[in-house]
Amino acid sequence: MNRSLHFVWAFLFLSVFFGGRVQAQCTLVLGSATGTDNQNICVSTSLTTIVYNATGSTEATYQGLPSGVTGVWANNIVTLSGSPTQTGTFGYTVSLLGCSGGTTQAT
Repeated sequence: MNRSLHFVWAFLFLSVFFGGRVQAQCTLVLGSATGTDNQNICVSTSLTTIVYNATGSTEATYQGLPSGVTGVWANNIVTLSGSPTQTGTFGYTVSLLGCSGGTTQAT
């Protein structure tokens, strides 16, 4: 068997195994200044915007953000911003979708 046939068989196997598409590996890296992902601020005070650079994904979801803080996905950039309206310590999770892997957690 020549190399091109090996490639065709491998592609067909991956297409069937993954439902017609091979998922990319995700990465999620803090793109804003060091420490922006771990802030101490007062209620109703804007947090310093937190930015993550993403690759290999099509969307992001957010869990654990306090009320008043939102996450936005645009052009492989995840942005967390706003002013929390509740007190406490909040561990949040940003999960990337459309790929394998790519979850980050911080408090």
